[in-house]
Amino acid sequence: MVGLRKNKIAPRALVDLKGIEDLSWGVEASAGRARIGATTPLTDITAHPAISTRFPALVEAANTVGSVQIRNRATLTGNICNASPAADTAPALLAYGASVLVSDRERSRRVLVEEFMLGPGLTARQPGEIVTAIELPLPSPGTACPLVGSASLTKDVSRIDYCLSRRLRDEGRRWPQPGPRSSGVQQVTENVFTSTRFRGCNPSFVITPDGVVVIDTPQLPSKAVAMRETAESYGPICYVVNTEHHVDHIFGNYYFKGAGHVVHHQGVYENFMVSTPDLDPFDYAAEAIPTDDPEGAAIFPAREQYYADPNKGAVVFTGDLDLRVGGHVFHLIHTPGHTPGQIAVYVPDERVVFTGDTVFSECQTWLMTSDVDEWLRSLDLVQELDVDHVIPGHGPVTTTRYLATQRAVLLDWVSAVASAVAKGWSREETVARINFAERYPVDVGQEYMMDHIQTLNAASLWDKLTARGK
Repeated sequence: MVGLRKNKIAPRALVDLKGIEDLSWGVEASAGRARIGATTPLTDITAHPAISTRFPALVEAANTVGSVQIRNRATLTGNICNASPAADTAPALLAYGASVLVSDRERSRRVLVEEFMLGPGLTARQPGEIVTAIELPLPSPGTACPLVGSASLTKDVSRIDYCLSRRLRDEGRRWPQPGPRSSGVQQVTENVFTSTRFRGCNPSFVITPDGVVVIDTPQLPSKAVAMRETAESYGPICYVVNTEHHVDHIFGNYYFKGAGHVVHHQGVYENFMVSTPDLDPFDYAAEAIPTDDPEGAAIFPAREQYYADPNKGAVVFTGDLDLRVGGHVFHLIHTPGHTPGQIAVYVPDERVVFTGDTVFSECQTWLMTSDVDEWLRSLDLVQELDVDHVIPGHGPVTTTRYLATQRAVLLDWVSAVASAVAKGWSREETVARINFAERYPVDVGQEYMMDHIQTLNAASLWDKLTARGK
């Protein structure tokens, strides 16, 4: 249009491409890339979460293009196809390593922006070709474009535009280090974080272009607050998913109120913070404060205050459920055994599965009221997943190779107690004689519960096995 007004071009026909659906599909983010349809207006681009949260320099540059009315019609494609040396968005696209997708009737090709713009008014587009999309690789954690600007010739037209990109490194860390309150957080993949170093389960989160998904929450109040702050530093929390109903996986939900939708399997929802003859979950959470989280005492609620709104599931499902966030699919797979509502969260794009307490990695396994037969079947299901990392409910991050060890632990307990039943041992004799304390330590902060675990495991299995024989 600029060329028309200045009589630099005189086409025989003028065709508006904005009505072509294949060019106007907006913004998509998946497989590590963001794609922007050729005719998507700048206003829509800058408002999209995948762009606004991961490409702030592009948003800032796009907002300098003309007026609001112009940005409601103008496109990135038009800005770079015009190939002006003062193209407002070009420096940001260059800094982010953007590519132009070009097609004709026969083929499509991808051209880096730096190779597409050949000079003032010149591009690498061949006769018969049109630009169909702009593609940007999602920035690696630690990449920043902190400085965007221009030097103006007139009020409306820039003479020089610039965007400086830098990469932050800290001993190999690709994301900024978590703050001191959340120093227990470790990075597993580019987008996956967990914590295995303080009492409770292994609370985790996954970042995506559209927000964060939290998987289990810290039991300790100060750790829950710190993890929420860390997670939200990467974007809004979209979902909080609990893999089971045990208190060490869910108590921290209280400190995640207002942070996305809480997602529960029906079995988790029905047993959420319900007391049993063996355990009052609220008392269990409270007893950890003096020894493991004295800082959290100031924010630990009274029982009545807690149960008034513990932040229970808002999304409740049976069977399996898929969540789609920022180009990532989170497969919530029902894996009963340790608990009836147990789930694993499988994230194929990250090659990670969060198993909850279906796996106790290099620490004592709590059988409690579990169904070992179902547990073994669930281990088989997890074994079939194509993953590099298994994030267990407790203990260090591991791989699928450890699943055989977890299976052996379960079978050893069953075999030992079954043998005791066959020999006619009483419940008390079985508890006194069967003990696997030497196998592994108890997970962090629960060392004093070793005898309780041995007793509970042997007694619960004895009850189940003897009930079958009646």
